[in-house]
Amino acid sequence: DMSVAITEAAETLSAANCRVREVRLPAIYDEAQAQQRTVQLVENARHYALELSQYRAQLDPRLAAQLADGAAIPAEDYLGAITGLQSARKQTDFLFADCDAWLMPSAPGAAPAGLESTGDPVFNRLATAMHLPAINVPVLRNKNRMPLGLQLIGSRHQDEKLLAVAQRVMDLLRARHE
Repeated sequence: DMSVAITEAAETLSAANCRVREVRLPAIYDEAQAQQRTVQLVENARHYALELSQYRAQLDPRLAAQLADGAAIPAEDYLGAITGLQSARKQTDFLFADCDAWLMPSAPGAAPAGLESTGDPVFNRLATAMHLPAINVPVLRNKNRMPLGLQLIGSRHQDEKLLAVAQRVMDLLRARHE
C-alpha cells in the first residue's frame, strides 16, 4: 500500500509540473539511523532513570527494556553517535540545495487500527536525527480506509517553507482523490 501511495503521490506532483526525482541517500544515513537510535535510547534512559529504578514494575515491559538497554550503552558509543549525526547533518544541508522537500512514508504501512500504536516511526527518525522539520500529509488511505501517512521533510530552519510546500502538495493530492 505504501509503495503505491508514494508512487501515486509522485505521479500527481509530476503531472502538476512539480519536479520529482528519486534520490538514493548516501550510506551515511544508514549509519545516522542507528546513531539516532543510540542517542534516543541513552537520552531516554537518562531522563527516565528515576522511573526505571523506582517504578519499574509499573512501566510497560517494552519501555522498561528499552530504558535498561539505553542505560547500558557506553558513553563512548553515545558520544560517537553524536559526532556521526553532526557529520550527517552537514551533508543534509548539501542535499537540500536543489529541492524544496523530501517525500517519504511516515511509516512502513497504513496506520494500525485502535489506539495502541501510531505505527512504526522508522521514517521519521531520520528527520529527527538531522533536525529537519517534517509534516504528515493526511490524504491517502488504503482499501480498509486506514490512513497512509506520507510525510514531507524540509531543510533545516525552513519550517515555514515546508508548511507552504505541504499545503500545495495536500491541495494537489486532494484534488486527485475527490
